[in-house]
Amino acid sequence: MISVMLFLIVTLYLSFTSDALSLPATSTTPIPPYTPPTGPPSQDKIPHIIFLSADTGGGHRASALSLNASLTTSPLSTSFTSEIVSIWPGGAWPYRDLVEAYVHLSRHPRQWGFLYHLSNTGPYLCWMNGDTVLRNVKRIRKMDCWRTADIIVSVHPTMTNIPQILSKQPFYTVITDLGSCHATWFSRRCSRMFVASEKLYEKARKRGWVRRSKLVRSGLPIRPVFGEEGERMGERFGEEGKRYREEKKAKLGLKGNGVLFMGGGEGVGMEEYIWGVKRSLEANDIKSQIVVVCGRNKLLHERLSTSTPPPPKRTIIKRILRRPKVESEPEVS
Repeated sequence: MISVMLFLIVTLYLSFTSDALSLPATSTTPIPPYTPPTGPPSQDKIPHIIFLSADTGGGHRASALSLNASLTTSPLSTSFTSEIVSIWPGGAWPYRDLVEAYVHLSRHPRQWGFLYHLSNTGPYLCWMNGDTVLRNVKRIRKMDCWRTADIIVSVHPTMTNIPQILSKQPFYTVITDLGSCHATWFSRRCSRMFVASEKLYEKARKRGWVRRSKLVRSGLPIRPVFGEEGERMGERFGEEGKRYREEKKAKLGLKGNGVLFMGGGEGVGMEEYIWGVKRSLEANDIKSQIVVVCGRNKLLHERLSTSTPPPPKRTIIKRILRRPKVESEPEVS
């Protein structure tokens, strides 16, 4: 009975917001359903790896890109082909509108909170798993990428259930979260589940009932370029490291001490905390600056630039709107 009620609530909610969900996602660049493989020609019949992701924030896509980049730059790069795939554009409604729904909800925090907490319950999860299978399995099975996959890696919570039902291939889940972690991540059919913290390890055991033998504590995927940056910096607190960091800060127009805010690819939910920290700095007469990495969230960038109160005398707010090449082309104002 509870599952039926939850189904009706969500269906009615999505019906009322369907116009908003059909708007183009202006703040994201969607991952195509199928992209040409990288690596040697397919006629070599070497293993083909697919990374399942979606443009719902920057973390999932960044993790997929990081894992793919690490493999393609490794000595094993000639031993496989790989691609990054989103299965939902070919799925049933409302799954095919996942990216548009995320953009809409990221601009409406109350709706976001309602759906997040509703979907993070056992009854809803049972309904969603059944619904996604009944209405999407046939569609997904027909996808070319599915027929060519030898190894499957999911970095998105909504792409853990169906793939594990469909695939006989090795399936790996890489959780791109540090602490809170939505219940949809914990599908137990995977070959291995990689978690980023001890807290997630315990949560996977208690809430997901994932066997210890399947859990790997590994941290979050990091793009190779950040490792290269670390090598160029050298010893962080040595003289060369300090000089290198000061040069980088100068290029960004940063001086002295600062507070850094990062909120994923969409910079969701940061504004309240930004102004809270600003008030605290003011109250304690601390001379500092607040650096906000807005990701692709142009709305947040504009609000911090124009529609918010001016910065206090002793606090400077810098806004960084990241371009696709995150490491090298920040736009600072």
